[in-house]
Amino acid sequence: MEYLDVLKTCYKKSFTMEGRASRSEFWLFQLHLPILLLVVIFFIDINGPEVLVIFLAIIFWLLVFASLPAQFCLIIRRWHDLGYSRWHFLILLIPFLGAFVTLIFFCFPSSEKGNKYDLVEPSFRRIEESETSSKSQALTTEQIIALKEAKELLDKNVITRSEFDEIKNRRTDGSIVERLKGIADLRNSEVLTEREFQEQKLNILNEMILSNTKSRWNNLFGNDIESLEDMDAGTTTKSVIIGSIIGIVVIFLIFVVLSSNTNSPSYARVEYSMGCWSGAFHNGGSIITISGCGDETFNCMDNGDFCTINAQKQEDNAYELCVSVGSKKACTTAAYGVAQV
Repeated sequence: MEYLDVLKTCYKKSFTMEGRASRSEFWLFQLHLPILLLVVIFFIDINGPEVLVIFLAIIFWLLVFASLPAQFCLIIRRWHDLGYSRWHFLILLIPFLGAFVTLIFFCFPSSEKGNKYDLVEPSFRRIEESETSSKSQALTTEQIIALKEAKELLDKNVITRSEFDEIKNRRTDGSIVERLKGIADLRNSEVLTEREFQEQKLNILNEMILSNTKSRWNNLFGNDIESLEDMDAGTTTKSVIIGSIIGIVVIFLIFVVLSSNTNSPSYARVEYSMGCWSGAFHNGGSIITISGCGDETFNCMDNGDFCTINAQKQEDNAYELCVSVGSKKACTTAAYGVAQV
């Protein structure tokens, strides 16, 4: 599945908990927000254009809020793909350990048990198409004999017309018909009561339907099931190791991002490209006399809470001089004007 297709599918299914989500679909969807966050942090660190940083930050937070329902439903569909119910989502409520366990599980491939969570309509459409193609095949000798015997049971009122049609449409072999004849003989010889006969007949016909449906599923998904059965202990161990590494990396990235947000240095800046200036800078610990020509940047010792700066133009002109600390900014265009924040 292409990456853009994954994003489109997951956001389109933001409120869809039915169905399944593959391993690749889940992990590919997790990439876009960290990548965008790293881009935002990169432009902040290099003092990129403020408009661009604000724009990227807005896009990031919009995607964060938009991805909440998509992420919730994706996690549920991923549990379905592994063969577990949606209530396993509650594992995430366990602090730290819940997320770690979930990440390990989500490194495993699709499970055969997850077939029960396939969307009903597409699945049965494939089965019906398979059955239609099988009906176009020629009857075998065993099927012809079974149909003749089933017709005799219909004539004797052992089975109903609808039950006969079911046997006919499913191309049942002789074993089902022989069992029906056997319980009919047991009823006639009073070994089985009428009620017991009806119960046994219903069980046999249900077994026929289930057996036929299972064979269709095997034809449709045989290769996938065989590949799951071929998984050995080495594959399982490898998946656990990969899941552990990914979990540690994700936790580390979260720690780095949180640390950068709480302890990121603030900068003081003088912007005046048309001449020279002089002033003072309080970096949070001491006051420093500053001067220069053109733009200059100074590091604050704290997060900018106690950082101040002022600058005065050295020329008599109307060009703009600006000073800023973080998001705070002041400008002047007066001759020998002073700007301070």
